[in-house]
Amino acid sequence: MKQKNKNPKNIERRKFIKTAGIAGAGAALALSGAGKIRKVYGKAKRPIKVGMQSILSGPLAGYGEFQVRGCELAKEHINASGGILGHPIEMKYRDSELNPAVGVKNARYFIQDWGADFITGTDSSPLAKAIGEVLPELKKIFIATHSATHDLHEVLVYKKKIKYLFRSEQSFYQDSYGGALVAAKLGAKRWFMIGPDEEYGYKNWEMFKAFLGKFGKDIKFVGQTWVPYGTTDFTPYLSKAMSADPDAIFSTEWGGELVSCIKQAKMMGMFKKIKAWLTGMGAGMDVLEGLGRDYPEKCWGSCRYWFQYPNTKMNYEFVKAFVERFGHYPHYSSEGNYSALLMYKAACEKAGTVDDVDKIVAAMEGLAFESPAGVRWIRPEDHACAYSVPWGRIMHDPKYPMPVLTDWVIKPWPYYWNSPPPDYATPPGPGELPKIPYVPYKK
Repeated sequence: MKQKNKNPKNIERRKFIKTAGIAGAGAALALSGAGKIRKVYGKAKRPIKVGMQSILSGPLAGYGEFQVRGCELAKEHINASGGILGHPIEMKYRDSELNPAVGVKNARYFIQDWGADFITGTDSSPLAKAIGEVLPELKKIFIATHSATHDLHEVLVYKKKIKYLFRSEQSFYQDSYGGALVAAKLGAKRWFMIGPDEEYGYKNWEMFKAFLGKFGKDIKFVGQTWVPYGTTDFTPYLSKAMSADPDAIFSTEWGGELVSCIKQAKMMGMFKKIKAWLTGMGAGMDVLEGLGRDYPEKCWGSCRYWFQYPNTKMNYEFVKAFVERFGHYPHYSSEGNYSALLMYKAACEKAGTVDDVDKIVAAMEGLAFESPAGVRWIRPEDHACAYSVPWGRIMHDPKYPMPVLTDWVIKPWPYYWNSPPPDYATPPGPGELPKIPYVPYKK
């Protein structure tokens, strides 16, 4: 179902009707004026220490900055409203270097040396999985934010029973299956893949093909090319794609590398020959700002959070506070880290403790809490984080300093997620979709 975009400056500040049983971690925060709120701590309590690691160096370092911004804003808002059961949040940051060994070293430092209550962050799938494997030893909660692999919940949590691992953002399901729902509407038959030379590329392509292949006849997957991280010259990869004569591209490039890839594809005349280009992270704020007017309107994108959706008071105030604080619209990874802290707060309040990790884990399983992206639900069997995010087509709107999304396609997450454990079946095809209520975006 398609929905048109809406200017967030004019988002209706209507009363948010709470879903029954939703934790009020976010609802109680006065987002737009947090700096003016009187801190309400009584007797001083120990801080809740949170260790966050992300890419803080190199060409993808912008993602680290985005994650830090989300953590800092959440820390300010939560502390201004009384902390977590009266305990203020204290943050510490480290560079993951996009390296699994460094990621594990950082996790050990945060927990064993610094005394972190929980850890969050990470950007790559191998890095997050490496940290997940050592959690039974460290016995602290890790909320993965930007790492998208579905193996975190399908394998490490469900199959290996690593109970300390959670996530605050969507997984590969949003990119691959969600992208296939869009692709099925575009009339393109010959699809080519351009993706990073790692799991985020391989698994997304595999899942995209499995789902899109159910939607009609004559769909062909005509090739793929895998691009090493750090690539600046995409010419050989784009040439390979063009030689396969596709009429559409599916890509999982992201960040500055996606910006370079699309700019070079445009210079090579690729957008004159294809019907569409789909990228799961194509609506990341760094990509929108990096491409600007060069972003072709044949492109479709999504991310883990879109600043114009959903139409709630909390999202309105989050966007307003973020723009006032940082001078940019919020990146999806900023919101993901912001919501990771809300998630931990809600779980502690539900459990009635900040000290008993097992009770906090139990409270987090099945937790529903309000966030800027809407109500998030932590699936108890595997700790996947369930909520819906739009896909949309790139549009240049003079009201904004960057491209935005139009022609939204919003499906409730059960339409395109693997079914719950134990089978993890690929989502059903057309005519077999689950009968669940659909709540449209309302102006």
